Amino acid sequence: MNSLPLSNVACHENSPYSQAPEVAREQASARSLSFEQRHCLAAEAHQWLRQGIAHYQQGQYTSALSLLQQALRTYHSLRDRRGEGRVLITLTRLYYHLADYLWALDTARQAQRLAQQVGDSHMLHQALSYLGNSYRHLGNLSQALDYGHQSLTLARQVCDRTAEMCSLNNLAMVLRAQGQPQQAIAYYAQSLALARQHQERQIEIQILQNLGNTYRALGDAQNVLETYGCLLKLSTGTAAPPSAPIDLPTLGYILQTLGHACEQLGEYSKATQYWQKALALCQKLGDGRREAEILEHLGNNHDISAKTTDSLAHHQRQPDTTPLPSTLILQQD
Repeated sequence: MNSLPLSNVACHENSPYSQAPEVAREQASARSLSFEQRHCLAAEAHQWLRQGIAHYQQGQYTSALSLLQQALRTYHSLRDRRGEGRVLITLTRLYYHLADYLWALDTARQAQRLAQQVGDSHMLHQALSYLGNSYRHLGNLSQALDYGHQSLTLARQVCDRTAEMCSLNNLAMVLRAQGQPQQAIAYYAQSLALARQHQERQIEIQILQNLGNTYRALGDAQNVLETYGCLLKLSTGTAAPPSAPIDLPTLGYILQTLGHACEQLGEYSKATQYWQKALALCQKLGDGRREAEILEHLGNNHDISAKTTDSLAHHQRQPDTTPLPSTLILQQD
């Protein structure tokens, strides 16, 4: 994702908290307002926040940032710490989505401080999660691991199972990046068990993808086949209860991964079935490059299957001259 549009707007001098004189004037003005005026100002801030979220969801990042900054300054002037924190988390999500990880760290730290001040565990967990994930993307794995453990501890303290499964998944990604795949698999397994227990199907799909990719990196074709087989059932709605469908390119990736795994295990007939489904999908998407790759795999599988069939036929035509063991000869009576 290209982050230039956001970076151009979000230069240092435009940071909401860098405009100290303006914020000070707003705070002084807010203190002199009546209750009704403060209520109206809070309603405006809430509306700016909602509009900012809507623009973000529509991909209009520059206007989203402007609206969110307005909301943040207003909540700050009203000393509404919870409102301020909600905006900071939304800004963090926006920066993270656009891969502006340094800005995500900045706003997440501010959200962390506010969450600790007002005792909002949900906001604090979100801030800790974004801090850990941003540090992971920036390559600071020790910090990522530290924040990951903090978020997991908090989730368990407040018995938030959804937050716990997300923290376990995030920690697994850090451990995998550190070159500890077996530990990563253990964390993924815990996260997956929680997702299944609470029927969080969309989260289950994400965890299965991460777990399957870890097995694939290890060359563990059998576990890749099992993991991606579960993923295929969930993503196509053949599992009960049905899950939210995934996008077609991801479905194509799943089918191709299953095809590769079957080939590694020597199950060429099954591999051909997966490749044929992947081929139909690529043709539907108009992806010529992947279509050519899949056709090559289908051709190779056909050649291998033909050779295997010829070999079996040749073997069956040969007379069996192997002498029977004496025990079998005695049983011919």
